[in-house]
Order: sequence, then C-alpha cells, then structure tokens
Amino acid sequence: MIGASHRKDHDQLVHDIIVAASASGQAVLYANQSGYDPRARRKCGGCPGFPDIYGWNKLGLFFGLEVKTGMGRLSPVQKIWHDMARRTGACVAVVRSVEEAMAFLRVPVLRVRAK
Repeated sequence: MIGASHRKDHDQLVHDIIVAASASGQAVLYANQSGYDPRARRKCGGCPGFPDIYGWNKLGLFFGLEVKTGMGRLSPVQKIWHDMARRTGACVAVVRSVEEAMAFLRVPVLRVRAK
C-alpha cells in the first residue's frame, strides 16, 4: 500500500504537470481519478493500468503519462496497458518530474506524428 506522504507527493506532481502543460498550450491533459477509497474500502477510478495523466496534443494524438516518484516502477498491469496503447498508435511515457513530462509533450511527439 502506498503511504500517505508518497501519495501526497505523487498527487502534487500530477497536479504540477497538468498546470505546466496547460500553461504551455502543448496539450489538453486530464488526471485519471483512481486510487483507493478508504471509506468504501475498495479501489475506484479507471481501468487497471491506465496512466495517471492522459490527454491529446495539438495534432489530436492521444497520449498517457504514468507518474512515478522515488523508486516507483510500473506494475505488470501498467506494462501491459502501455504495450497495448503503443501497438495501437498512442504515445505513453513514464515521467518523474514536470521537466520530463514537458520534454515528452514537446517536439518529439509532434515530430513523429507530423510526418
């Protein structure tokens, strides 16, 4: 289980990435509202493996950003989801900072799809 401090850091990073991307105009981003609801004692939100952040760039390309903090790694379900998304033409990345997320959203993604 994820500790409260780690969850706070993770949620703050998700928020900071969405704010930075919105301010830059690089993409339209949304947070995947998932996690554990302690009141209901169950997981809630999107399908297992779906990225923490998803959206579309200026060309309409769907992409996902999996946000990891510390030594966090992809779960087996996340690896399967990322592979499936890439096979169908989506771009997916694991990011650990606002800077990494913004680098992913800039030219490389646009350049690949613009050809």
